[in-house]
Order: sequence, then C-alpha cells, then structure tokens
Amino acid sequence: MIRERNMTRNQFSRCYARLPARPTQASNATDSPLTISYAVANETGEIVRSGDCLPLELPAAQQAIVLADARDVLLVRLPIPAVDGARLREALPGLLEERLLANAEDSHIAVLKRHENGEATLAAIDRAWLASCLASFDKRRLRVVPAALCVPLGEGTAAAVIEPIMDASAGHQDLRRLTVRTSTDTGFGIAMSADAVPAWLAAHVPDATVHGDDAGWALWAAGADALGNIDMCQFELRHSARRATESGPARWRWPVGLAACAIALAVAGINAHWWWLAHRQSGLHDQMESLVRTAFPRVGPIVDAPKQMQQQLDQLARSRGLPVAGDLDDLTGRFAHALGPIPKDAVTEITYRERTLQARFADTATIDSDALRQRLRETGLTARFESGQWTMRIAS
Repeated sequence: MIRERNMTRNQFSRCYARLPARPTQASNATDSPLTISYAVANETGEIVRSGDCLPLELPAAQQAIVLADARDVLLVRLPIPAVDGARLREALPGLLEERLLANAEDSHIAVLKRHENGEATLAAIDRAWLASCLASFDKRRLRVVPAALCVPLGEGTAAAVIEPIMDASAGHQDLRRLTVRTSTDTGFGIAMSADAVPAWLAAHVPDATVHGDDAGWALWAAGADALGNIDMCQFELRHSARRATESGPARWRWPVGLAACAIALAVAGINAHWWWLAHRQSGLHDQMESLVRTAFPRVGPIVDAPKQMQQQLDQLARSRGLPVAGDLDDLTGRFAHALGPIPKDAVTEITYRERTLQARFADTATIDSDALRQRLRETGLTARFESGQWTMRIAS
C-alpha cells in the first residue's frame, strides 16, 4: 500500500530504500525478483511517499540512500593498519577472518569511519549479494549504509527496533525482525518469533530503548541522515554504486564541454592562421608589384607579377640579342645537344608552340628512350614520349 501526498517528482530531495535480508539457498525467495521498501522525503525532511517497488521503479530524487539489513552486516570496531587503497583492501579480510562465519575473501569489507586512536569502524557483508543488489538498481546513483547504525541511541546503552517480517522468507510464521544498535559504532540484526522477543530483549539488552513498528520511516530517515557521508560502497563496488554518473548525461558533460572548447579553439586557430596567411600573401604581392615597377617603370597594370617580370626580362634579353630560356632557339639548341649519338637526320619533324618543342624521329631510327630522356634532363629539359613524338619544355 502506497501512501502519497500531492508532491511533484522534482521536489523529492532524498529517497530511502531498505534491502531485504539475503535469502538462504534453501529459500524459494532466491528465485523471486528483489522487492524493496522505500520512502521519499522533501527538502524539509518530511516523508511524503512510501511503499514497495522493484529497484528499477525507485522514485527519482537528488540523493538515494539504501539501508542494508542488519542481519547481513557485521559491524566491528578494531585497530587497522595506517594504509589506504589496494593495500588496505588486502589487509581487511585477515582482520575479520576469525569473526566471520563465511570465508572472509567472499565478504565485502568497508571502512565506515577512522578514529583518532588508530581504530576504525568496519562493515562486512556478502560481496556477491551486495553486488547483485547494486546491479538491480541499474544506473542509479546510491549510497549504502548499515541499517543498525540508523537506529537512534536512547538514554540506555542500546536501542532496538522491532518490526514484523512481511517478506516471503517468513512464510506463515509470525516473525519479528530486530535491528539492534549496541553502541555508536556497532549493532546487529536478528529474526525470531514474536513470542520470543520479550524474553530475548530482557536477557540480552535489558536497558535498551525499544522502538516499535509505529516509528516507521521517520526513524530510519533521520538515522540515515545522521550518518553523514558513510558509505559501504568502497573499493571495487564504489563504481557500481555510481554508474549513473559514469553512464548518464553527467558523465559526458566534461568530455563534451572539452570537445566543444577544442573545436572552438581549432576553428579560431584556423581563422587566425588564414588571416595571417592572407595578410602575408597581400604583403608579398605588394612587394613583388613594387619590385616589378622599380625594375620596369613603364609596365602597365600588374595582374601576375612573377609572370610579367619574366616577360619583361625576356623582352630585354631579346632586345640585346641574347637567347631567352624557352624560346625556339634555346629549346632546339638544348635538344640538338641532347641527341648525342643519334644522327640529326633521324629527326623528321620539329614543332614549336608556347615554349614547348615537339619532335618526331624516323621509324627506322634506333632510339634508346631512357638514355635520351637522361640527356634531355641534363640539359634542363623535361621530356614526355606520347603518340610517336617527344614533347619537351624547360624543367621548372
């Protein structure tokens, strides 16, 4: 049954969820989908909705805090070595090996809090169970805390919350779940029949402050908030609990921003470089035009400074009776020099047009094409043989 007040989705500040106890292998609950109880609170901390749902149906909120059942979590306070990271993770199983019924290597051990005297509060839980629970939330960002530490301590030395067990593990029995907090850093959970609860409390925690089921989500939410930044998702499970930031839009915020900045800088750089090249080209054009006008003051409008300079130099050379590179006399002289052992009467046709010389040899002439091309190259000509004739011009 879900109790709900009129509140829009984006007003939820926190969402709290409670994991069920890890099912035993003999229980039929191992094959059933994971169902969690949850509650959502607004910015003032008031619970505005509660109910049961699948992990993927958990309402959206700014923060999501998951309470691990106290029956699955071992809480201890003991000295730990002053190391961090991978070295600490390797050392933790050895510290709790004698306190765990299961193999310590199969347990996920988190350091909840370090104390000034060198001790630390540790929480141990079955690694496979916690990992499967985190995976069922898919891409949701979570913080996992022990439910036992969410029980508020009273004036006595301990406190306990008694709740009926409503899940499939209870069957038709009238069972109660006891979440007991024995100190600031320790606590545990246990399940028993309703009839056995008073005697058990009197024997084990006689001075405990007892909260009934009527305390509800307000108690658990206040206790979870009081834990601050405590989180059991550490080491290899740290990323599993934060896959939302790794897989959702927030993950790509910085890469996309950096890519956009890089593109903007690249475009700006290209434009700046283009402007610089255009400015340099304009400067070179002005220099070449100035050089042409200085050498040949009577030249007309300048469109192509290098070409017009070459034309003026050629005209000046012709006016003085000097050969001009690329003229007919120049090309034929070079060609004649490159003939070498080839008889001059082997040339049957010579054509000149636009600084290009074309020549044909008699069909009976024996021509070593590679050797002729090499000699032409040595005289400064480039040659191409095509359709029975040689085409030659000044090498650039």
